[in-house]
Amino acid sequence: MLFLDQRGTGLSSSLSASTLGLRGDDSVQTEYLKHFRADNIVRDAEAIRQALVVDCPAEKQKWSTLGQSFGGFITTTYLSFYPQGLKECFITAGLPPMVNKPDEVYRRLWKKVAERNQAYYMKFPEDVERVKALIKFLQRHGGNTVRLPSEGILSPRRFLMLGMSLGMHGEYRRLDTWRESPIANWSQVVSIAFMVSITQRHIAEAELTVLTRECPSGDQRPANSGLPYTTNDECH
Repeated sequence: MLFLDQRGTGLSSSLSASTLGLRGDDSVQTEYLKHFRADNIVRDAEAIRQALVVDCPAEKQKWSTLGQSFGGFITTTYLSFYPQGLKECFITAGLPPMVNKPDEVYRRLWKKVAERNQAYYMKFPEDVERVKALIKFLQRHGGNTVRLPSEGILSPRRFLMLGMSLGMHGEYRRLDTWRESPIANWSQVVSIAFMVSITQRHIAEAELTVLTRECPSGDQRPANSGLPYTTNDECH
């Protein structure tokens, strides 16, 4: 069994805000990012397959793949590029939708996020005041004062985006670190464990996700100007 660290992840070539900035101006960075798309990841995987099976009989030269989340998108790309190298493919999540743009995906997402957040506050009603208190603190001191262990700062908006975790299995447990933080002391100290947990989970730490997520969600075309804010207004 082979676990592939695709481009920009794990032990492969690193990609972060810092390393990307070293490449040059915006146009140079854009060209560089093209090397991290699913098409090139698939080319890497196929090159590895061919190297591994060079001495294998023909009937054993194909392999099986398993795709989760973005891995599902990679799998469908693999099926389009090199179907002859695949014996079977399993997708547990990440099947590209048959839409022209991701607008409808966002509309459905916002409704689901609202449902999940409502369920969370029904389970933990005491967190309503806890969240308000923390947001008030961050609005006053967030700026450059509350910095994360990695790059970036903890702004009110960044904290609220932790709600995206509610869409995953075991969603409530994912917020345990935040719930166990001493809210009475937020004005003096921000829990190190909490800050690390945000660094590990927040989408802003996954530059590839942020920069490329719209393309596989809508036939390679980005959303309309203003989205997802437009869909956010529509859902409210």
